[in-house]
Amino acid sequence: MEGGEHFEQATALLDGCISQLLELIATQEGWEDIGDNDGVRGSQRITPDGRQIIRAVGILNFSCEEITSFIWDYTKKKSWDGMLDESSVVKSFSDTFRIQYERFTAPWPVSYRDFVFAAKIINRDDGILVVAKSINANVPEQRSVVRAEVVTSGFVLKRIDANTTEMTYLVCVDLKGSLPGFIVKQLGKSQAKNVNKIRHVMNKARNSS
Repeated sequence: MEGGEHFEQATALLDGCISQLLELIATQEGWEDIGDNDGVRGSQRITPDGRQIIRAVGILNFSCEEITSFIWDYTKKKSWDGMLDESSVVKSFSDTFRIQYERFTAPWPVSYRDFVFAAKIINRDDGILVVAKSINANVPEQRSVVRAEVVTSGFVLKRIDANTTEMTYLVCVDLKGSLPGFIVKQLGKSQAKNVNKIRHVMNKARNSS
């Protein structure tokens, strides 16, 4: 049911996130190519304050609706993001709008990171957006886990035809604390592979059904 605590805050945060996400995706300048993974092109750019933005673009032979249903199911995220350790819904405003908690592993000796963020599905004429941004939802921090920030994150699903979708995944997070540069680079490359991982898991499920 829509409304309730944090509803207005989450709505305002995501409204701002949508325009930022679309602007970053549309911008062609300033991106550094980080490779092709089975037809999925990854790139990165560094913001003036030193944050890393990752973008990955690929074609999936599924409808926008099928992909949205899959990525919105937080119980399946471990199948395509191997660093995910825990995921849960903090508050559900509707079937397409919620506050979520996620905790991620990290290579030793780096501390685990967790995030609390608002997420929403938005239908558009040419496809679907799934956007996310950190929110202060009074979720207690955990011992030995660093509370990080989702600055901007989302999937832009553009309908090519009824069964084909161009997926653009963009993520910018502030991992907080002090991290070695090679760790940040490693994590970025891992995130750029998520589009291909989603495609692989969805194809495998289709072929086994």
